Amino acid sequence: MLLHMQCLLTVLSKSDSDKTQAIKDCGNDAKLKNVASHELSVTYPSPVPKQGRTCSGETDVAGTTHYEQAQYTILPSNARAKLCTAQCCPKCDSFSCPAPQYVKKSSASSIFGNKLGLCCDLAMCNILTCPNLWKPKPSSSSITGYTTESCCDMMMCSTFSCPSSYQLKSGAGSIQGDSKDVCCDQAVFPGTVLLTSSDIQFLKGSGISPTQWMLCYRRSTHGASSYTFHSLCDGKGESVTVVKFDNGKKTGGYASASWTASMPRYAEGSGSFLFSLDNQWKATLIHKAHQFYSSSTYGPTFGGGHDLYINSGMTNGHCNLGHTYTCHVGGYGSDQCRNDFCSSYNSWQVTDLEVFTRRQGEPGNR
Repeated sequence: MLLHMQCLLTVLSKSDSDKTQAIKDCGNDAKLKNVASHELSVTYPSPVPKQGRTCSGETDVAGTTHYEQAQYTILPSNARAKLCTAQCCPKCDSFSCPAPQYVKKSSASSIFGNKLGLCCDLAMCNILTCPNLWKPKPSSSSITGYTTESCCDMMMCSTFSCPSSYQLKSGAGSIQGDSKDVCCDQAVFPGTVLLTSSDIQFLKGSGISPTQWMLCYRRSTHGASSYTFHSLCDGKGESVTVVKFDNGKKTGGYASASWTASMPRYAEGSGSFLFSLDNQWKATLIHKAHQFYSSSTYGPTFGGGHDLYINSGMTNGHCNLGHTYTCHVGGYGSDQCRNDFCSSYNSWQVTDLEVFTRRQGEPGNR
């Protein structure tokens, strides 16, 4: 023990720059060959204090940043890795989490460490600003992540509300957008409750002008009366009539000239046709002398048979397709032809009916 003390005194007598060599000399002394370096460090001034703690996440190599320099001029060579005092250990509140993907843990001020995993949490989606044409997911406040795909939903036209007189473009579900110009087309039949986008596409493909039409009569809105229909729609030029039956079928017709109840008559000419929206099929005109029939006691009625007749109460009528307009299947007078168009000759009721006329100043269909 005396040898130990002598060696210690020798070390203490040296200048700071010579202390390390003095310690090595003591260690090389044959008389001290059994003295471990740990013993020397324990007797070194201001050894690692009892209140020393492990600094989580530090490297396994001792370094000066792990110890309080006021207590150590030169660190003991066998200083245990990760040991330090509260004054020298870095705390997470001084660590810079990489923004914006990460945010500092709420308890950072009480955590000893200087690593990402110790000091930071992955940012929640609710702090991410979604890019243009993306919107936050409904549950973004509870989603951990920081990418557009994990935090945001693509804005599709199918969820966009087109303004009045516009309608969603066909295939809106596959179009990314959030504006009228991207998502909407000017409505061909604004306000319709019977025509779907598929129906409208068919009518446009059948020769009906794609420019805008105006609703002049709807049974469910204006009342079930042929007189009302004629008072609202007569004299307004070409028109499109759509009828929905209680059996689910939808049919109708295009009239190439005005309805004129004041002069009951058949309209002669060409261009008119009937159509089945269920079959996406157009019945063309055979006899030009009987395109459609106007009378105050008749609803919209087409053909001399009549191929499509709606009564004055706008509640029912009959189908006799094949007289003036072509059958899709079968021939005139056959159940096959009638059933394909209306499901029967007259065993049906009108659930709703719409008539559209050309907007004033719009070009005609023909």
